[in-house]
Amino acid sequence: MNILSALRDKIGPEQIKLLSGFLGENEESLAKSTDLSITSMLQGLLRHIEQGPGITDIMNVIRDGGHSGDILDDLKGLFTNQDKTQLLVTIGNNINNHFFGSTSSAVSDKVAEFGGIKKTSAASLFSLCSPLVLGLIGKQVKSGNMNQTDLSNLLQDQKEIVKSQLPPAINTVYDQKYSSSQSKVVVEKETVEVVEKEEVISKKVKSNSNTFGIFAWLLLAGLVLAAAYYSLRNRVATDTTSLNSNTEMESIATDSSMVSQDESDAFDNIQTTPSSSENIDESSVESKPVEATQAQKATEPAFVAKPNAEVVRNEPAKATEPAKSSKSYGNVLDQLGSSNSWASFSASNFKGRTAELKSSNELNSLAEFLKINTNKSLQISGVGKSRSQEDRAYAVRGKLYELGVPLSQLQIIAGQTSSDGSVKMKIE
Repeated sequence: MNILSALRDKIGPEQIKLLSGFLGENEESLAKSTDLSITSMLQGLLRHIEQGPGITDIMNVIRDGGHSGDILDDLKGLFTNQDKTQLLVTIGNNINNHFFGSTSSAVSDKVAEFGGIKKTSAASLFSLCSPLVLGLIGKQVKSGNMNQTDLSNLLQDQKEIVKSQLPPAINTVYDQKYSSSQSKVVVEKETVEVVEKEEVISKKVKSNSNTFGIFAWLLLAGLVLAAAYYSLRNRVATDTTSLNSNTEMESIATDSSMVSQDESDAFDNIQTTPSSSENIDESSVESKPVEATQAQKATEPAFVAKPNAEVVRNEPAKATEPAKSSKSYGNVLDQLGSSNSWASFSASNFKGRTAELKSSNELNSLAEFLKINTNKSLQISGVGKSRSQEDRAYAVRGKLYELGVPLSQLQIIAGQTSSDGSVKMKIE
């Protein structure tokens, strides 16, 4: 099968005319640039198999992205609707970022140069052609029940056709991408070899030092035994001295306890005279402050200490602020189902500041809900001053569309922008 010829049959003059109006380019230049974009995409996939992650990655993208080829059934109707066309560009941009990374912009620049269109138009056109190429390949995989080997053979059959029609300058862009990757592999391999050599040398040094190590351990053991002997002898002498000291201390403690008992009896015999504010002799208070203090202590009840008692203070209750919920809903459908307000599809689901989806797990359950509840529609908002927010809104709608939700249930609206880069959604 000739993939290039099959796609050229699908994208005829009517489709080229609609695309020229969408991008603002003349039809002749756009037709040439479209052919270059399709050829460049196929060459990128071939290099991805030979020097990149391989055929497994391509097969996973086709299956997970739902590229079954249905999109090719009515390209005229698709290109007539500019919103749908823009959505296709967003989906293709995510595909190119996955397969080619920053190299995709260099490829589109070459398409602009050889096709005679603006660089911005070439970038959009290259992105738009990517899902068309994957759609045609996915259709062959589905109809032929292909495995990875069959898919690899299908793409390898396109190699000579692509090579004969692709300008060498575009192929050079891919050469630079994968040559830098190979250089990294070589450097890593050389680093591993150096580390292994160092480990061998280290083992030899350790082997030569084993004899000296045994002697050192024997010497250390002798020193430890000697230190233990002298420590034990000093400890016996210390214990004898301590025993004599304890005997003397017990004698002193006995005498001290007798003195303390006499003082306690004398303190208990102190008599105090009830005080009256009318009979206080000011001169006696000023001249004998110590006696007054002792009399006051005698009249106070003895304080009995309670071990480990905790002091309880009757302080006024402090007003507590309501706890701030730190709960972050893990599923957008949970947020949409628990309230009628807008829900956020976090910016962390996108790669960096791009519109490429890093994780779409939260959208799976939402897609199932919308497919079951066909009377419901989802409003998606991200259209604001920031182009990245607009692309993210279209990327979310594109993913839901890939998961089987009709575009009639998906609406892009303005007015709910956010500074954190998230996409707002609401079920009507």
